Amino acid sequence: MEDEVKTLQIQTEAPKEKTLPLNDSEPKGSAYCNGRTSSASGAGPFLIIFLLLASTASASIPELNSANAVNAIIGEAEAEPMVGKIAIAEVIRRRGSLRGIYGIHSPRVRMASPAVRKDCELAWATKGTNLTRGATVWGSASDVAKWKARAKKYPRHWFNRMEQTAQIAGHFFFAERKSK
Repeated sequence: MEDEVKTLQIQTEAPKEKTLPLNDSEPKGSAYCNGRTSSASGAGPFLIIFLLLASTASASIPELNSANAVNAIIGEAEAEPMVGKIAIAEVIRRRGSLRGIYGIHSPRVRMASPAVRKDCELAWATKGTNLTRGATVWGSASDVAKWKARAKKYPRHWFNRMEQTAQIAGHFFFAERKSK
């Protein structure tokens, strides 16, 4: 029985050494662990999902301060022109939180040039704009395509309540539809 269940250790970065997929049906790029659960139990993937949900529920959201906001802008809009950076900063400010902004954890944040960091600092310092016309969500063309496909499949999907308010550089911006 001891050999059937091993402790799982979730890795947040790409594995440095060769690891095995959780089960043979998963592609190589999916979730990895340092051990295997018993194939007889069939609970392996569900356990991983549960652990991920539990860890994100207890994980703290980065505080919205200038340093974290600048890092989020770098991660989300490093290659965008200045107007794109300002638009991302505007939506972050409107949201009042860094919840769901994945760019703050991007490796690009650490590798950003001083010029990019300075532009992102200036974007965060620029207040009083409404380039995105009230948007609270943004995404790339591939993000939007995924959201549309999912919204078509699931009628109650959050994206069905959104309307596009702007397209600035490589990002599309959305706000919740107003009731008429």
